[in-house]
Amino acid sequence: FAQVHAAFPASRVSTGGDLHSLSPSMGCCESQSAPDACKLKCVPSSYGRSRATAGEPITEADLVDHAWFAKLAAQYEQTREPSSIEAVLDGLIGLCGERDISSARAVLNEQRRRWRAASWLDQFRLPPAFEDSALALHLYTIDDPNIFGKLTKRFRNEADRGVEASVGAYVPLLKMFDLALQNLPPTFDCRLGRTDCLYRGERNHCGRRLAPGDVAVCCGVTTFTRNRDTMYDPEYCGELGPRTIIIIQNAQDYRSMFKCIQPFSQYEAEDEVVLRPSVKFLVVDLVRRDGDRSGDPFDTADILTLRLVPDQIVRSADLAEAQRALTRNPQSAGAWIDFGYHGAGSHDGRTYTQKDAYAQAILFDPHNAMAWTNFGSVGAGAVFGEPYTPKKCYMQALEMDFQCALAWFNLGNHRGGDIAGTSYSAAACFAQALELNFQWALAWFKLGAHNGGDVVGRTYSAVDCFTQALHIDPHHAPSWYNLGAHGGGTVRNEHYAPRRCYEQALLVDPSYERAWISLAREGGGNVKGEHVSSAKCFEQALIINPDRARSWVGLAESGGGYVDRYYTAAECREMASWL
Repeated sequence: FAQVHAAFPASRVSTGGDLHSLSPSMGCCESQSAPDACKLKCVPSSYGRSRATAGEPITEADLVDHAWFAKLAAQYEQTREPSSIEAVLDGLIGLCGERDISSARAVLNEQRRRWRAASWLDQFRLPPAFEDSALALHLYTIDDPNIFGKLTKRFRNEADRGVEASVGAYVPLLKMFDLALQNLPPTFDCRLGRTDCLYRGERNHCGRRLAPGDVAVCCGVTTFTRNRDTMYDPEYCGELGPRTIIIIQNAQDYRSMFKCIQPFSQYEAEDEVVLRPSVKFLVVDLVRRDGDRSGDPFDTADILTLRLVPDQIVRSADLAEAQRALTRNPQSAGAWIDFGYHGAGSHDGRTYTQKDAYAQAILFDPHNAMAWTNFGSVGAGAVFGEPYTPKKCYMQALEMDFQCALAWFNLGNHRGGDIAGTSYSAAACFAQALELNFQWALAWFKLGAHNGGDVVGRTYSAVDCFTQALHIDPHHAPSWYNLGAHGGGTVRNEHYAPRRCYEQALLVDPSYERAWISLAREGGGNVKGEHVSSAKCFEQALIINPDRARSWVGLAESGGGYVDRYYTAAECREMASWL
């Protein structure tokens, strides 16, 4: 497990439009286009951590780990879907050795022969093209040779994180495996009751550097069980030595993220549930047991309780790959969401818009919160014969998944609404989004624009919100402008007076008209190392927007100046009078 926070790129729009998920899953994924704002913490146990507060320092080692994780994410994005399991195995010879790869080929070829002889894929209504994907799932369950085990060990080895070959060779297999899970029909989704949990045992104290409020992302492939009693088995947890039981509380809300691959397993009697890679978890609680007492694992082992915050960093590399995934599984809501994310297009002889794609996702999975959220973000429309506005879509998404941060954010843009009988103002919606993603710079900006609110049990003023946003993303010009308009504040232990705030806004975005006007009212300042007079600031504002009367008045008060030509003070007043 490791931690990633992502911030939105700077925008000059003070109110902003609705945001569109970048995720093919049910996750609420923000833009990864601002790597400087991302923070990653990794620890040797493979569990990462980052406190849900903005003030904790990031060390050089953390930044090294972030660079490694960013490389993994970038390679996943750039890697096309492998053509076959054979091609994936060829790329793993350098890491696993010729002997193990040859042995794996022999096992998979024999399994392929058996499946074909029994028309095995037909039994599950899987197309022939899914055969190699099925073999990738089977490979995960093989103990001899344990290819996934070897790769996971190297993948999690702290000393190996800087080795590009390890990352590069692992990604094609990871991608093929994840796409196989993604393209399985809903019949393979994990079946859980409303109060059921998933469990995993670790023979170590893997969670002790985590704390409630931390957010961790699981980079690789992880398995869980629905059977609580499995934790008593010494192979999984048992009653002796250092142990940790990991409990996922809300897996039932995200069944499509967990797949039952028992039919593909070498051990068909085992009831293991596989979690798709790169999924976020919120740490709800960590119960530490003193010493290494023996006995009932639920009484003597550490208990790490998590909630899923589906925020996938993985998706198809391009539209062509999304189309192939949709062809393999045309009834997958996730495949339709991915198809829509990439702009949609032609499928099965018909042309689909993004709105069509998200509507199809809803038809196949009416409880998919991200399908509803994305449908709203592209304008919404009719579903099941009923008209939906964007606001109604976000409310519908939150009825399905109260933890969907993106739906909360977009609902805030629509002045809030009623969820489960409770009325939420716009500010309350942005606060809810921040409860789920504390490191969301744009949500902090929005909350500040609505005069602040309560987040994680603390009241934040408008100034507090803007400084929080700038701590996360110092390149967000609107936050600098609004901080200046509220009298300035302290960002990263440095105080910024209003003039400096406007200068920072213009350093980020020289086309920010309102910042030029405000800097002019401050008597001018320094922008990119150059002193700019008040008159020059009004000139720049009018070059950007010549239809602003107060800028013409300001230029007149400064004695006139150049815009498209030189204007006297009298001509400036005349221009203002026309506006």
